[in-house]
Amino acid sequence: MLPLAPRITALLACLVFPALLGPANPERHAPHEKWRSRHLPKPEATPEPAPRPLPAAEPLARWFIPGELGEEPGRQPPAPGPNAFRSRAFWGSSLHDGGRWNERNQLAPQGQHFSHNLSRIFPVELFDRHPEFFPWIGGRRWRPSTTGPVNWNPDLGEEAVADHAAQAARTFFRDNPEAWSFALGTNDGLRYGESPATLAWVYPPRFFRGRPDYSDLVFNFMNRVAERVAPEHPDRHLGALAYYWSEQVPSFPVHPKVMPFLTADRSQGYDAAFLAEEEELQRRWAAAGPERLGIYDYIYGHGFLVPRIHTGLLARHLRHARRTGFTDYFAEMIPHWGLDGPQPWLVAQLLLDPEQDAAALLDEYYTRFFRAAARPMRGFFELCERLWMEQEGPVYWLKHYRSDSQALLFPPEARRELRALLDEAAALAADDDLARRRVELTSAAFRVTERYVEMVERREALARALLAVLGRPGAGSEAERERIAARREADREARRVFLDELAQVQAAHPLAFGRVHLEDILRSDWGPPADWWLAGGAERAAEAPELSSNPRWRGPDSPELRIAGLLYAPALPAGWAGRTEPTEGLVAELRASADGGRVLRLEHAKLSEFRSFAVVPPEGEGLFSLRLDGSISPWARVLVHAAWFDADQNRIGPAGGLILPAGEWRHALVPLALTAKPPQATGVLCIVAVLDQQAGDWVEIHPPSLRWWSGAPEPAPLRGPGQTP
Repeated sequence: MLPLAPRITALLACLVFPALLGPANPERHAPHEKWRSRHLPKPEATPEPAPRPLPAAEPLARWFIPGELGEEPGRQPPAPGPNAFRSRAFWGSSLHDGGRWNERNQLAPQGQHFSHNLSRIFPVELFDRHPEFFPWIGGRRWRPSTTGPVNWNPDLGEEAVADHAAQAARTFFRDNPEAWSFALGTNDGLRYGESPATLAWVYPPRFFRGRPDYSDLVFNFMNRVAERVAPEHPDRHLGALAYYWSEQVPSFPVHPKVMPFLTADRSQGYDAAFLAEEEELQRRWAAAGPERLGIYDYIYGHGFLVPRIHTGLLARHLRHARRTGFTDYFAEMIPHWGLDGPQPWLVAQLLLDPEQDAAALLDEYYTRFFRAAARPMRGFFELCERLWMEQEGPVYWLKHYRSDSQALLFPPEARRELRALLDEAAALAADDDLARRRVELTSAAFRVTERYVEMVERREALARALLAVLGRPGAGSEAERERIAARREADREARRVFLDELAQVQAAHPLAFGRVHLEDILRSDWGPPADWWLAGGAERAAEAPELSSNPRWRGPDSPELRIAGLLYAPALPAGWAGRTEPTEGLVAELRASADGGRVLRLEHAKLSEFRSFAVVPPEGEGLFSLRLDGSISPWARVLVHAAWFDADQNRIGPAGGLILPAGEWRHALVPLALTAKPPQATGVLCIVAVLDQQAGDWVEIHPPSLRWWSGAPEPAPLRGPGQTP
């Protein structure tokens, strides 16, 4: 499985943190000294020729997008030259044509093997014979689940783990003599354990880019495997991921036959400090020792419903990486061909020679693809790029990915200017059927962007109006009720129009979008709470019995979960379970509140989630609500949502969701109306999640309430999904 952006790790079990961590390893760097001087090559570097002009003769045949709509005839493009990245792959760009566009643009993976693979080398079934391969957590070897996401890694500090991985690599190369690489990428999970052998590399905790720095652990393991494999297979490479917790260069040389692929969200290069840090990081990796180095990019596409154009950054990045010594390339993409414009094609061309003149390639794209409409279409995509490059706010991993914060990049005045450019292009292309269809592909896709951003704006207006009256005694004034009713209707209509537009565009223009995550886009819905409030639900809920087994968050609390000094779950009141992704500066703790109760305080949370389960009566409706204080930036998300479960604890479907708008909130009441219960539902899982907090963000969550009317059962301690021991 590929290392995708938003990181979801499974619910973490409780841990008793060992008192004795064991001594630090005095020979931490010693194993690598024996091949440092003999085997460390100078990183492959490339000359810096002058930009190569496009030929003045017959133009090259081009395939700008998949299918006949993207074809322009001409002479055969030349084969890749010595300056090309040696292997070149896009993941997701073959969705519409089975890979033909990739082939025509000479994207050649050529046997790249480097990604997540340790769960295959160390299957859970191996635990019975070799428990020592698996992470040490809470004073014992931990058996991973055979279902759900892979949220763990083997005990990479143990020599026996390297022995087993080396045997798997040798077997693979013997069985596949044509293969030049074998994947040893870490699992996409964050539970590495805390055996003495692992603690020697990761304790006390260090951080890079706000995340724990586990590069020494990961690349010591890679070096050990390479030392065992290279004597038998000296011409083969071991692919690795320099990803998330292991992007930093390790503190020792890396074996020449280890081939790291360095990940980053390089679209964040609009920030000068991030760009400088990334380019320096690449230089340090190039000097670290590997013969081959890979770049791993995220050029979405999917996860966005707005144009995410950064062609200038990409051209600079590819030129810098190749000159520095990076030899191979991989990108997650899944293009929205209607919104991504020249970006996928431009990257494919620059992989063949990053020294090409990117401006000349863009000239060719606009002139040949849009023909008479070239000028306004160039203006459209250049304005989209300017909106990305001039955005405000901090940089962070996959900023705006699958988040409504992306809508902030396209305010009304920008949308009007962009639509005027598209209308002008349509008029200029009216007499050229091919150019007309190409313009319409982008115009139709951007209509979805317009409807999406309008829906987000209407939803936020309703949320703010509703939050202003919730929690106050009484049913609100007549003027307030009319205002909320009007905003509810505008929200309902905007949602309907967006869904209709998306369906029409997807049907008429299959290339317009790759993959659309409707579950993210529609997760926040303030319509049902507005309907509930307008129908007098607040009065009924106030008189309804409480279903929560611990509505005031009294003790005793569960113990917090720490692994290798990192917080994976805070102490929580009975009836609640939770998890946090370890980050630098993370605060996730219960504190006393001014009213004598307790609150859950969160700061620097990348992904924190807290859940409670309750049995519900066969009939009726309910309300899951909480009060909240906090400062929420436009990039952070506080999500309150719920899901229905049947008697066998199988998830039936969502029960609703709300995302709190950005702002300063004091004792805000967040109401999730639990209506339209499926007949087979016997329980509800209520969840509060906090994501992507930035410096200055904080949240204090007061004890939530779950009320039900029409025959509520007596409250009782319950265990349900997400509350396993």
